[in-house]
Amino acid sequence: MRWRRKVGSICVLVSLFMTYAGLLVWYSRFLVTNFAGDDEVMHFPTSLESLKVCVSRLSLIRTAAPSHVLAFFSAAYVFKQLFSIPGSVFLNLLAGGLFEFSLAFPLVCVLTTIGASMCFFLSKYIFASFFRETFGARISRFREGLEARSGDLLFYLLFMRVFPFTPNWLINLACPVVGVVWWKFAVSVLLGLMPYNYVCVQSGSILSHLQSVHDLFTLATMLKLASVSLVMLLPVFLRRRVQPPTVQSVPVDSDKSD
Repeated sequence: MRWRRKVGSICVLVSLFMTYAGLLVWYSRFLVTNFAGDDEVMHFPTSLESLKVCVSRLSLIRTAAPSHVLAFFSAAYVFKQLFSIPGSVFLNLLAGGLFEFSLAFPLVCVLTTIGASMCFFLSKYIFASFFRETFGARISRFREGLEARSGDLLFYLLFMRVFPFTPNWLINLACPVVGVVWWKFAVSVLLGLMPYNYVCVQSGSILSHLQSVHDLFTLATMLKLASVSLVMLLPVFLRRRVQPPTVQSVPVDSDKSD
């Protein structure tokens, strides 16, 4: 029975991925055929060179169909977040190079939250049992860590989001499995990733001056992000000086499923 559930979960994931990817390819071909005068499908940028080409092509299309470019970018961004595909830094840079900062920054913050939330519910309702059976020991340790900080869970989640070396894809997948409620998860994504998104989008506006992605995350930038993450824990330290910590269960949704 367990192997059937695992196979079923994998089939659902593959079906969702292929359907979404197919729609993106179709939309890309529609845009380049009708507004760019060629038939070469656009790809996700994986380097600064391919990013600059992508910005150039989408900027050309945007002059004729700005709403289509906005919709295509949004769909591509959510796709990356939903399936926890690495490379969000390039899409953040793309947003900065393609849109005005006043639009690009709030846009990527909202899209990050939407995509991560979709990943959250996908993990919660379809893959929870799969992750518990496959990564049982790791899931248990993660749950124990959150339970020990249940009174300050939101600040702890914010700390993990801002801290520059935390794997956000893993948090997206694990939080629903251990019972973290969605609203705290969503707030941690929206606010916790704002500093990272700000750095990337702002750098995207001066894309022509960048020589490498490493130019974004200098030692000074990493130290700033680490400092901000520590500030997120300041309310926890202050509260624990006033009252002793209590250990409770991690708050869960009433409709939590396996």
